[in-house]
Parts: sequence; structure tokens; C-alpha cells
Amino acid sequence: MADSRFFINEIACKLERSPVTVSALLHMAGTSTKNALLISDDGTEHGNPDELIEIAPDVRFKTTMRNDSQEPVETTIRYTVNGEPNVTTEEQLSVGFILRNAGAGAAIDSTDLPSYFLENTADGYRYENLDDLVTVCNGDNFLAIHVGRTPVA
Repeated sequence: MADSRFFINEIACKLERSPVTVSALLHMAGTSTKNALLISDDGTEHGNPDELIEIAPDVRFKTTMRNDSQEPVETTIRYTVNGEPNVTTEEQLSVGFILRNAGAGAAIDSTDLPSYFLENTADGYRYENLDDLVTVCNGDNFLAIHVGRTPVA
């Protein structure tokens, strides 16, 4: 399965696991369940962010923008920062918000946020700018890594 691919909007994606949530698939396509629907080869529309989709090698999906009659489903998104559980209903959050929200429980000094970067453990992507928007999927795990000076006792 590690060398297999599937496609979203004719862009190849690495098939690493199955099933995958609709929100994660839309995230791979660079959008979210607030803005788009996922459409299977057979024309089935998938809009529920928590719906699990079985992925097979070479399967093809496309996305389409939601219209006014297709209200997005608002769900609670659970994610962790340095093991500290967090929740949101927003699919996109700034790095600064994620770090501030995790706070001391995740060993983050909120007075020194510019000395941290955020890394998504699922894809290894590193966010270094506090204003960068992060698309957060249910179950995401982030590491807040301090790169500034460490005080000496």
C-alpha cells in the first residue's frame, strides 16, 4: 500500500491508510468541509467531515464548492499540542492561536510565542510564522518546539 496512489482533482496523493475522513481528504485537496464537498467517481457527494471513506489504489475523487443550499456540517475537531488535548469548531486556525490556546498545559510560554514553531506529526509539515493558517483535522497531533534561548537556573 505504501507505493499506491489515489487522486483528488487529478492530483496524485500517497495512499498510506484507509479509511480516511472526508475532512482529511479535503485537507489534502487544499480546502475544507466548510467550503467544499468531496465527490466519488460514482457521483456520490460526501460533506460530513467525520465520514470515513475507503480508499483503494488509483481511485479518483474531485471536489466541488458548496452552494447556499448545502450547509456545512459543524463538528467538534479534537487535536493535541504536545499531548495537551484541544478542541475547536474552526477548520483553520493560526499558528499563534494554536500555541496560545495550548498554553502552559503544553509547556508553551505564551509571552515568547515567536520562539516556537509548530509541526504536524502526521505529515511532518513545519509552521514557523505565527500568522500562518493551519487546516486542523480531527485527531491531528502537533508538536510545539521551542527554538529560542533556554534560561539557565
